[in-house]
Amino acid sequence: MPGVTDTEENLNAIAQCAAQLRGLVRVDLLPYNRAAGGKYAALGKDFSPAYDESVPVQIRLGCFESAGVPVRVAGQVPR
Repeated sequence: MPGVTDTEENLNAIAQCAAQLRGLVRVDLLPYNRAAGGKYAALGKDFSPAYDESVPVQIRLGCFESAGVPVRVAGQVPR
């Protein structure tokens, strides 16, 4: 989520934790999906996230690479 789970602090913590996992093949990050709002509307509920959906998600792979953790964004061609 923009400004929530894509922060450098959060991703660094995940990378450090993942680096300790034996047998880890790769971390796949899932791109943010804005479809949630439509699902709420279909249920007759308001969707008012506590974050700004208009802010682009920051793709920060460097913290994983620095920790020696193979990483990719699901749905993207590996670099």
